[in-house]
Amino acid sequence: MSAGQAEDKNFDNFSIELYVRFSVSLNLSLNTSLNHLLRRDAMRVAFLTNLLSCNTFVLHLESFGADHIDPSFMGGEYFMRVAVGTPSFYVEMLVDTSSDLTWL
Repeated sequence: MSAGQAEDKNFDNFSIELYVRFSVSLNLSLNTSLNHLLRRDAMRVAFLTNLLSCNTFVLHLESFGADHIDPSFMGGEYFMRVAVGTPSFYVEMLVDTSSDLTWL
């Protein structure tokens, strides 16, 4: 089997649905979407203010803890719903369009 070929022969179809944060497909009301957006922006401002108040970024990471950093604070706007594991369960995946990183 050459590189790039899938080992799972039962994998016949592959499709993804890429959507923008707070898109119509999420079935949120305009008011709910706006509230989510405002709350997210307020949290992002607090995160960045805290980051700027630290002497170094290293000190910030040690004091804040990576498990408390939501990747969406860094500006992610595109998401996919993907199935992970066996048995599978669905998670929202942040698509970082400016790098090769993937966050689940």
